[in-house]
Amino acid sequence: MNGLNLDQKLYWDAQNSRRDPADPIIAAFAIPKVSLIAKHTSLPKDALIIDIGCGNGYFTYYLSKLRRTIGIDFSFTMLKQNPCENLFQASSTKLPFKDNSFDMVFCSNLLHHLENWEMNNTLLEMKRISKRYVVLSEPNRYNPLMMMLGLVKKEERKSLRFCEKFLQNQITASGLSILHSETSGFVTPNRMPKFLVSILKKFNNPTPLAAYTLIISEKTN
Repeated sequence: MNGLNLDQKLYWDAQNSRRDPADPIIAAFAIPKVSLIAKHTSLPKDALIIDIGCGNGYFTYYLSKLRRTIGIDFSFTMLKQNPCENLFQASSTKLPFKDNSFDMVFCSNLLHHLENWEMNNTLLEMKRISKRYVVLSEPNRYNPLMMMLGLVKKEERKSLRFCEKFLQNQITASGLSILHSETSGFVTPNRMPKFLVSILKKFNNPTPLAAYTLIISEKTN
């Protein structure tokens, strides 16, 4: 993950035993979201994508199958677990790239770990380095599992603010225009047992109680 809060940094630096991105459970979590991105965007064949807060590569791995992708993360521990190439250690609040460097800027499950000023700076930085698309995926507080996780785990506490409307407001406040928005999917990547995934992956239609919100937006200026 990514950010400046010391507690968060220590938490992510301790995450050294996560599932491989090629694991079928991670595929069930990530592929439906990447498929939505492919459906609602028009990326040139030579497009360049950046995965902000890429962690150990749950999305970097699958975005790389869509177009050439690089990843950045604040935690070197997480980057060591990412099997993809072209990875950089950096803060999301001050991205080391020129304006309009990427056709699409993607960010998953990062914003709810940041303080308000970090989140605002991160969104503005993502907009700055994007030529066109900014895509965000975050937990949905109305999902029972996400709500429980936010209540019991202090590092996830800020996720209790996040729902589709909240995320839409953050995006529009950053001067981005929303192309597609939906809350869908019940598969979570890290501790969900395999037998449960085989059932839940069948339920990917949008619903207010799903686990994640995905919003595809674009620059208008």
